[in-house]
Amino acid sequence: MSIKKIKTGSQVLVNEHGEVLDEVGFFTNVKVKDKNEFCFLYKKHLACILELTRPAMSVLWWCSVNASLHTNEVYLLKATKQRIADQAGLSMGAVANAITELIKRDMLVRTATGIYMVNPET
Repeated sequence: MSIKKIKTGSQVLVNEHGEVLDEVGFFTNVKVKDKNEFCFLYKKHLACILELTRPAMSVLWWCSVNASLHTNEVYLLKATKQRIADQAGLSMGAVANAITELIKRDMLVRTATGIYMVNPET
């Protein structure tokens, strides 16, 4: 059995002039028996994402990029949902429906009112 490290996202720190100051990659470790099992596991995760609606993909992407480095949490308050809607060209209703879809698929886990964790297990 071996452990494969998968990059699940990154966070870029920029200054007020748009210059990149730092970039941090997010990784998760996956235990696999061999290369074929790893490929199967990766395809399974990719298939879950490809089954999402376009709004849910947009919201999941935004949450993954903006999640806290150590807790994997993201704050989805009204202003944040509006920002996601504006950036993705969606309505507020579409963003709310996308969040519900992601919760039902266990891709987002509600930890408190307005606070969600991007689930690294899905």
